[in-house]
Amino acid sequence: MMSVGENREAAESWTCEPLSGRSLDEIVQDAENAADLVTYIRKPDVNLDFRLKFIANHEEFFDVQQSDRQSRIRTCHNLSDEGIRGDTVFLFVPGLAGNLEQFEPLLKLIDSDQKAFLALDLPGFGHSSEWADYPMLKVVELIFVLVCDVLKKWPAAVPKDREVNPFDNRKIVLTGHSMGCFLACHLYEQHLAALKVVEKMVLLTPPKAHIEQLSKDRHLIQWALYGVFKLPWLFDIYRNKFDQVNGLKSSGIKQYFYQDNNDIKLKYRKLWQFKNNINNKSRTIIGYLLGWKAVDWVGFNDMLAQKGMKQSIVIFGAEKDPIAPIKNLEYYEDTIKKQCLRKVIILPDCSHNLCLDRPELVCRKFQQEVVGNNSL
Repeated sequence: MMSVGENREAAESWTCEPLSGRSLDEIVQDAENAADLVTYIRKPDVNLDFRLKFIANHEEFFDVQQSDRQSRIRTCHNLSDEGIRGDTVFLFVPGLAGNLEQFEPLLKLIDSDQKAFLALDLPGFGHSSEWADYPMLKVVELIFVLVCDVLKKWPAAVPKDREVNPFDNRKIVLTGHSMGCFLACHLYEQHLAALKVVEKMVLLTPPKAHIEQLSKDRHLIQWALYGVFKLPWLFDIYRNKFDQVNGLKSSGIKQYFYQDNNDIKLKYRKLWQFKNNINNKSRTIIGYLLGWKAVDWVGFNDMLAQKGMKQSIVIFGAEKDPIAPIKNLEYYEDTIKKQCLRKVIILPDCSHNLCLDRPELVCRKFQQEVVGNNSL
């Protein structure tokens, strides 16, 4: 087992290994020399440059059955690895247009401490199958069914009756990023609170607590979203002709990264984000906005207040985040029960995709506040 100091050192020297075997310098140089970055990065022979060995070594697909739909979901986990200690699983839920690979620095950090992790691609993003529509609570239900299915393959050290508790005596550290914070809160309220399995919740750059524009009462906006959902090429025109042609100066990069220097690892991470951006389908993005479900914060707090609940909540904000400004965190600080909200951490000089913008800093803080302090 690595000490806290060794884990911190590993986090600070964080790097990534592409499946292509090429160096990051080669990959970045070829991309920078390309006449058209969009065309270049879509080439099939470039794919392995942005597939990471650590993810590939821990990747597994699961067929998840719900009452009205079946999904093929990509996961990344180390539950089958030898040497994994304890019965706590770190569960990672990405946000809108994100996927599990954005958590790679944190997954490697947890794995280095021989703790269990599980991350997933949401339906329609990454390498998971698409849906006809994307109601948020259906996505939440899918995550719950998936987690139960995955954990049943690797029973806990101290088995219990799975009919009573499908988590089989395991505990969960539930981490969401951006929209994934809302998914995590819904997952807690809808499914996990009653099972008393959540040890800690970690919210990474959570969105505004109440997004009025996505309210079902905003009929004009809802009709506009529905129109684009049915005719996604309208959004494609903007993305393809006016935004993504700007390459690493496009909005999907500028809003996700604050760091801007000549560091090769940073340039590579930006290229990875850009490739993810152009692979995401407009229809899926709009579908999630149409299916948006606000968190009932009163009900959420009521769940936290129930007898026997022991989880704590840690929030990470990014100082330079234009998508989820840190002023939005005031609502969470004022609303979440004080005995549950353990800490709010503001990362300096960091933007929305904090794990790729400043991975070393995020890993160090996550080690200090979550991994090294996950027993209550």
